[in-house]
Amino acid sequence: MQAAVRARWRRERARRPWLDHLARAYGRYKAVNGDHLAAAITYFSFLALFPMILLGISIAAFVLVRHPELVRDLQDTIAKNLGPTGSALNQVIDASLQRRNTIGVAGLLGLAYAGLGWIANLRTGIQIVWACEKTEENPIKAKLEDLLALVGLGLGILVSLTLTAGGTAVAGKLIEAAGLAGIPGLGTAVAAVTILLAVATDTVVFTWLFVRLPRRPVRLRSALRGALFAAVGYEALKLGGTFFIARVGSTGAYGTFAGIVGLMIWINLVSRFLLFSVAWTATAAQPPAADACPDGAEPGVPAPAAARLGPSE
Repeated sequence: MQAAVRARWRRERARRPWLDHLARAYGRYKAVNGDHLAAAITYFSFLALFPMILLGISIAAFVLVRHPELVRDLQDTIAKNLGPTGSALNQVIDASLQRRNTIGVAGLLGLAYAGLGWIANLRTGIQIVWACEKTEENPIKAKLEDLLALVGLGLGILVSLTLTAGGTAVAGKLIEAAGLAGIPGLGTAVAAVTILLAVATDTVVFTWLFVRLPRRPVRLRSALRGALFAAVGYEALKLGGTFFIARVGSTGAYGTFAGIVGLMIWINLVSRFLLFSVAWTATAAQPPAADACPDGAEPGVPAPAAARLGPSE
């Protein structure tokens, strides 16, 4: 029975190149223990989240100090969408607005530790999935490049989340202000355009990640396809995570705790899917590299170390 199933699986892979590509990507992901790499990324992502929020709020406080009505609108939106979790977050916002200098310094220090750790683990995970080993680099140069990546990723994620979470709400207010609220299908069309813009932003961010972080030759066409694959999945996870956290946040006393656990699960799912997208990109046609991972073995079976050595080694 098992032999028949395996034979059918091989025939299906031979008939469908896209299925074979997915199978090879999954094999690469499992061969390098992708779940464990994703766990390390999740840990530092969760740690980096709070100093990033504090730093962002501190910066926003300096910008919006003369516009308190915008702060009230933001807090109303958070309370409406996140329930008890939103109330706790709004208390943090109030405290941050009053102590924006101190909070900004604390956010910078926290980000220096957790944020750089997040980028370092993300870089290491991508390199291992791409080539089955980590690239040794000058530590000072690596930290400077990680800092640049942290700033770029932070801005990209901020734009993407803003488009996903706030774009539809802002567009709805603009439609109401223009007196077009009664037109059938207009709201759906605006929401679809907002999601497409978020996917486009995500694609740019992931393309940069897939080209820069592996530290080896990458075919741009493959990187673009992999980035689009990652962006579509990431957008689906964002929409699902927003819905889940909003539902869990309205469950009363357990809402805050469940929201935090749900956030960690969501970050882990995003980390796993990101590394799988890297594996999907790496198993496409790429320029030859001496330290590249071989794809001749069956999916899920790691190749011996000797098979990964270049001719000069």
